[in-house]
Amino acid sequence: MPIDCQHVRVMDISFGDESLGRIARRRTAKEYPERYLVLENVGEELEANLQSLCEQREIVLVVTRTGEDLPTLLGELSTELSDTYNIAVREGRLTARELIEQIGGESKLTIAASSNRLTRLEALGVVAQVDAETIEGGGRQKVFTPVY
Repeated sequence: MPIDCQHVRVMDISFGDESLGRIARRRTAKEYPERYLVLENVGEELEANLQSLCEQREIVLVVTRTGEDLPTLLGELSTELSDTYNIAVREGRLTARELIEQIGGESKLTIAASSNRLTRLEALGVVAQVDAETIEGGGRQKVFTPVY
């Protein structure tokens, strides 16, 4: 659900919590499966208030800043999860195996850890599982795309 914030000049944390925070928490609690919240055209002042909201309520929001096309995540997120989301944005889609390839050989990332990262991002509502592919040698792997 994209929300254009281009004309939003002020949003205090209380209002943000009652509107956006509530939707984000319900999304995380799986009350709104397959529904995603994206805030578009977010200015600097609004972003600062949204960041405070995300930190206080322990939620993550996908935003695009005014004049930018690529998304940013607001909220407290580990470097590993943030990097994983950024790789998904850059690649347009991502599987656990592709994540391992993108991170490179120096990392000791296992397939289980890679899958866990993508599953955590899905639970936060910032990536969506769009498919499951059959892999060579048998089995299936989930395919995720970034939300924005």
